[in-house]
Amino acid sequence: MLGMANLGNKPQGFLEGFFTTGSNVIVLNRVPLQRIMESRPEIYKPFHVLLHQYIHSLGFGSV
Repeated sequence: MLGMANLGNKPQGFLEGFFTTGSNVIVLNRVPLQRIMESRPEIYKPFHVLLHQYIHSLGFGSV
């Protein structure tokens, strides 16, 4: 499942989104995606952010 939430945009915050181990939900941060869409629409690629989080859900690149 995909969720969009306003997670803010502050230091030490979530830039792109997150995936919680053991769940089936990926949450993307709406604030930076909206800012990119408004300021640089040519680089707006939300699918890449979703793919990045999906790869984490498979166990690759977990921090």
